[in-house]
Amino acid sequence: MEFTLEELPRKVKFLKQKMTQKSSEYLEQLNHKFRAKLQQVQSKRDCSETWIHLDIYLFCGTVEARNNPDLKNKPIVVVSNGLVVSFNALAAEYSVKVGMLFSTAKLLCNSIVFVPENFTVYQEEFSKIKAVLRVYDPNFEYKHFRKVFLNVSQVLKTRKTDLEEVCEEIKFMINQLGFQVSIGAACNKMLARIASSIAKPDSVCLVPHESTQIVGFMEVVPVGKVPGMNKAMAYKLRLLGIYTCGDILNHPKEILLGFTQDKQHFLIKVALGMQELRCSQKVTAKLTLPIEDPWFLEEAFEGLCSYLAFKLNLKNKDALKFCAILEDTQCNSYIRKFRSFQSLSELIPKEVFVNKIRKVSITGSELLDRKPAKPKKKIDEFVNLFSSIVPDSKPSKKLKVSKPLTLEKFISNS
Repeated sequence: MEFTLEELPRKVKFLKQKMTQKSSEYLEQLNHKFRAKLQQVQSKRDCSETWIHLDIYLFCGTVEARNNPDLKNKPIVVVSNGLVVSFNALAAEYSVKVGMLFSTAKLLCNSIVFVPENFTVYQEEFSKIKAVLRVYDPNFEYKHFRKVFLNVSQVLKTRKTDLEEVCEEIKFMINQLGFQVSIGAACNKMLARIASSIAKPDSVCLVPHESTQIVGFMEVVPVGKVPGMNKAMAYKLRLLGIYTCGDILNHPKEILLGFTQDKQHFLIKVALGMQELRCSQKVTAKLTLPIEDPWFLEEAFEGLCSYLAFKLNLKNKDALKFCAILEDTQCNSYIRKFRSFQSLSELIPKEVFVNKIRKVSITGSELLDRKPAKPKKKIDEFVNLFSSIVPDSKPSKKLKVSKPLTLEKFISNS
């Protein structure tokens, strides 16, 4: 299966025409079906836990500014592989973004100072923050330095304290270490993460645990700001006139006719504020550098496929689906999905090669555990073993060893 974002308007237009041809009785059945789905999902709501999400604002850029007093009053950009990975507050004033080419950042401000990424120093600084967080949740979760999840349900029970007090306490201790942090707290990870984005750069946002207040909170959240919502789905929702999570509940026929069962369930849970965040079951291989030669782009893609296969082997996984993404210097993306390996020239039209590509990535998703290989032993080992016990016998070498054999079975087969 393959698609591009440019094809979505045509598909949505066809879907709208299809809806106008449906009878009023059929549309009423859809409304009834949608309400039944809402009630079914709502009945499984669980607000027993309390999660906190911390977003440490401009972590790497802050560390560099603090460790280099000469750069204290200058805009600093941390660079890795030619891309911006972080920056300080002064650089943020010039609209510098993460993932931007460092040459583009230089055009925005000539006085920007570029600093290479120093992973060891960041780890040392983050270890101080981890010491603070372990007091509240020894098993806190984090993927990188900036974003952290804590389950504070047990702390609230044992200390019998208020959630806002705990959040302010954590914020104060991280501020003492020299970092700004936004904190969101709610009954699940998705709500906590959205709340922390509202609290940026250095504040606290609490989402109540009551279901009606959660739905009210989600009503104004743009669909593009929902964690786990990919660009294609958010774009399709906007084409259907669905701009916020509250609009999802007001467009039942668009949801039921325009999306698969799994995506319908996802969107309903998002609108109700019940979607759980899970670790993505994906393996990705990326290459980020300016590529102008189509031949080199083809070679780079084949190399990425080989690297992806290597990473899958390390995890002992197989991927059912693959997705190739090319991004040019103006952040325009071209996407192709496929199930078996193809050359890039078969996936991407030639006109795409004309543009200057800055990023190529290939992702394997829907991972499955590989079946363990059946252990096989060499026939010679069985021959030697058998000969040592029964010297005069000559077992047949035509024996098919498909399973581990006991000595008794080997003797009987021979």
